[in-house]
Amino acid sequence: MQRREFMTALTGATLACVFGLSGCQEKKNLTVVVPFAPGGGGDVLARIVLQPLSEEISRSVIILNRPGAGGNVGTRAVIRAAKGEGQFGYVTNGIMCVNKHLYKTQKFDPSAELLPVAAFTKMPLVLALNPKANSSIYDFQSLVAYARNYPKKLAFASSGVGTTSHIAGELFAQTLGLEINHIPHAGGAAAANEVLAGRIPFFIDVMPNVLPHAASGKLSALAVTSAERSSLLPAVPSLNELGLDDFNLYAWDGLAASRNIAPEFINAVHDAIGRILSRNDVRARLARLGAEPMLMSKEEFSQFIKSEGPRWESYVKSFTSRNASESTR
Repeated sequence: MQRREFMTALTGATLACVFGLSGCQEKKNLTVVVPFAPGGGGDVLARIVLQPLSEEISRSVIILNRPGAGGNVGTRAVIRAAKGEGQFGYVTNGIMCVNKHLYKTQKFDPSAELLPVAAFTKMPLVLALNPKANSSIYDFQSLVAYARNYPKKLAFASSGVGTTSHIAGELFAQTLGLEINHIPHAGGAAAANEVLAGRIPFFIDVMPNVLPHAASGKLSALAVTSAERSSLLPAVPSLNELGLDDFNLYAWDGLAASRNIAPEFINAVHDAIGRILSRNDVRARLARLGAEPMLMSKEEFSQFIKSEGPRWESYVKSFTSRNASESTR
């Protein structure tokens, strides 16, 4: 073999090794940034899908929690990783569709700067109350009545500014014409802890953050945000049933990647996640949390994100304009 041919072959083999495109044993770790706190709903869901990934792609998968700013801190790190070896990032509707309209100083757009890899799940939210927090509030009707009788006295917790939990609370208040206070927290686990402690009466959050506490009796599930009741909470009405017409809100999540990762490797990861989401054990674990797998091609996931953008933008604009008008009174 001539020297030039040998160097060309060596370069090709090296690239294949780096990106995992051959049988090379020197495969690098796959790093996934989860931009939420450990133990919260997003972290739990991400790990259910990501933990089996290592065996599917025959390489180590490292999950890094980098919470903050509704997912922006970790997501920005994934975008910046494009200057190095690249990273994958767990993404949500909040990260891809909400934050850029909510944070005026945000100078990056995840939907434009990251590559959609695979959709994971969609899930409704649950309005959950700690009945010990306020003796005057013990069910849905008394919650609404208290808010009407005492404007701006009632508070709700959320998993952070701009998260689906926050938007759900704002839409709930706006739809019923209530004036309530938003108390953001660093993740769903922190918000749940405040409600469990009775310092804040209620929150509306994704099922993984609520179901364990509802099952233990520590919190009362008052309503779900999906158009229909959930099979996991068949006795709990939807907000539609309780008079909030056309209220249908759900969160979704998935995986995205820095733009410098090889397309062949992204395809391999996408295919592996499809196999994981088709496994009965994984689907059963997700179902117990109220999450429904969304099996999509990369192109379908990309189009889904684009179609969701206007809807979430309208949600943000509706409550930010209302809050702005109230602050000028």
